[in-house]
Amino acid sequence: MENEMIGQKLKYRWVLMLFAVLIAAVVLAPYAIAEEGHAEEEEVEHGQVEADGHGKMEGDEHEVAEADDHGKMEGDEDEQAGEEDHAVHAHSKESFKEYGLVKSEPGYKEFNIKLSRFKFSPQTLKVDKGDLVILNLDSTDVEHGFFIDAYGVSFTVPEKGFTTVEFVADKQGAFRIRCSSTCGSFHPFMIGKLVVGTNYVFWASIMGIFFLPAGSLAYIAKKGTKKDRKPGRRQGT
Repeated sequence: MENEMIGQKLKYRWVLMLFAVLIAAVVLAPYAIAEEGHAEEEEVEHGQVEADGHGKMEGDEHEVAEADDHGKMEGDEDEQAGEEDHAVHAHSKESFKEYGLVKSEPGYKEFNIKLSRFKFSPQTLKVDKGDLVILNLDSTDVEHGFFIDAYGVSFTVPEKGFTTVEFVADKQGAFRIRCSSTCGSFHPFMIGKLVVGTNYVFWASIMGIFFLPAGSLAYIAKKGTKKDRKPGRRQGT
């Protein structure tokens, strides 16, 4: 009898230890994901400089070109390329057949956005935290800028040109999108919004990972308790 009680205590201790490990994993998972998101963003921001060992030399040449009126246009183009660490030029303008959300998968959102005086279309972009966000930008008139508060995403879309930009939405909340290039008298009113919400798919997965083992352990513990009980004899009167 004493051995059975010791066995029961050991079994419950193991169950409690497993619960503690699962709870620790759930608590620490968001921090690990946030760190990974920041690392990915930093990698994107510095990818161009790391990939090109001649970046500094090109920057110096660009400064000289700015001082020369004849080479100012080329210098401005180099500066734009240096500032737009997130930008990847689209292959064809045929991709802008429609505007808005064009592709949505778990962890991925892609939008086609129209830039014109003095409006972004669509004005509001909704994504989940941790999503890789692809923005295909189409300027239908003059040169426009595209700047997202708190994300460090800042670049220029040329006059009647198009650009594709990508970044990881690792900060939750609502952030202003602004035109950072003077495009006319109502330029200050060209404003949009990026809304980064909770990643419900991620949290549903975490809850599933937590409750499935917990339920299994509870079932095993309950089944083991029933097996340990020995049926007694009933004495007749």
